[in-house]
Amino acid sequence: MKYILEHLKYISSLRILRKFVFSGILLKHLIFFHNQFNTNLRAKFKTKLYFKYSKKFAMQVEGTLKAIVFRNAQNGYTVLKIALDNSKNLATLTGIFPELTGGEKISAQGEWVNHPRFGKQFAVTSHEIKIPDSNNALIHYLTSKKFPGIGPKTATALVEKFGNDLANVIENNPEQLRGVARGFSEKNIIKFISAWFLAKEEREIFLALYEFDIKGKTAEDIIKKYGKAIPLILKENPYFFCHSQFQISFF
Repeated sequence: MKYILEHLKYISSLRILRKFVFSGILLKHLIFFHNQFNTNLRAKFKTKLYFKYSKKFAMQVEGTLKAIVFRNAQNGYTVLKIALDNSKNLATLTGIFPELTGGEKISAQGEWVNHPRFGKQFAVTSHEIKIPDSNNALIHYLTSKKFPGIGPKTATALVEKFGNDLANVIENNPEQLRGVARGFSEKNIIKFISAWFLAKEEREIFLALYEFDIKGKTAEDIIKKYGKAIPLILKENPYFFCHSQFQISFF
């Protein structure tokens, strides 16, 4: 009888042990799936946050300048419209810009906002002005006041001949410009090349000043006075303009 009781206890203990083993395995699985679920949930949450805030703070638009709606010459604040790349839609951009020319390509960073009166606008925090990359926009750009003496016929001839390689030809192989269009004489070519490099320098200088938060009319006045020397001045002594007549403050 004693032996039977001990045997029954043994069997009972085995059953309890099995339950513990089974429940332990089950617990491990539950912990694993719980952690996996939390990991996936955290990953989804992070992804959601990333898209939420990247859309808000890291948006970028690119397009060709179509119209200047408004510009304050004193501070450079501008409202303009661009034709978005790969789209027929126009977008309204607002922010601080240099004096722009029709046809120029604008790459801008910022965020979309809803103006209570004017609707959806792209508030620009930083931007880059580029040479147009479509034929029509490039012709429009070349016939602007930046390039005196370049009419529609000469501009069209230049674009048909060189296309998007025009900048490379002007800057590296200007001799190829000879004979492209009737009336495009040696004198006119030299004048055109000078105007091209001047426009390029102005873009680069404006962007250099922009990095130091020098914008609008102040930037334009500094460019008029110091011109090509500005990048060197900023490199050697970024505080130079704080002590000049312009009284710029970086603080």
